[in-house]
Amino acid sequence: IQTEAQLFNILGPHPHIIKSYGLTQHAPKGNLSDHIIETPGVCVEWRLRWCKQVAEAGVLKSDDGRVLLDGLSRESAKYYCPRVDAGYVGMKTDIFALGSVIYFIMLGKKVFSELNSWEHEEEIEARFAKGWFPTDGHLCFDITERCWKRVYESAGDVVFDLARIQLLD
Repeated sequence: IQTEAQLFNILGPHPHIIKSYGLTQHAPKGNLSDHIIETPGVCVEWRLRWCKQVAEAGVLKSDDGRVLLDGLSRESAKYYCPRVDAGYVGMKTDIFALGSVIYFIMLGKKVFSELNSWEHEEEIEARFAKGWFPTDGHLCFDITERCWKRVYESAGDVVFDLARIQLLD
């Protein structure tokens, strides 16, 4: 935790990185995950805004796997991009995880929500590895699918497509 605090101080302020006050900033409104679950009637306009903000943030990392209202996310099986080197992390793996985050924000449930325990991790990874992606329809379905199929070259491309949807909505 001290190393992370030092890194926050070195990086300095950024609109998509939680502020550091010694250790980390308290997110007074909680995390986005809990907010979406507790208020399922959130309008599509706000969901799109959150998707775009998360995509603009770039890299998706945090210790507890939640998107803070002022922060980011992490990689578990439901966000894990299949790859030969399990330790490799890069733009494509982050964009894959972003697809799962967008799916959650838009639908209010995690990918493969029927598989909800640690015993299902291998099944989830196997489905992703075989290209068996969730087919639940939502406004950003094409974007999530492109994230999972590793079509996007950058998070900026995702932001661009999200902005186009915002204009149409």
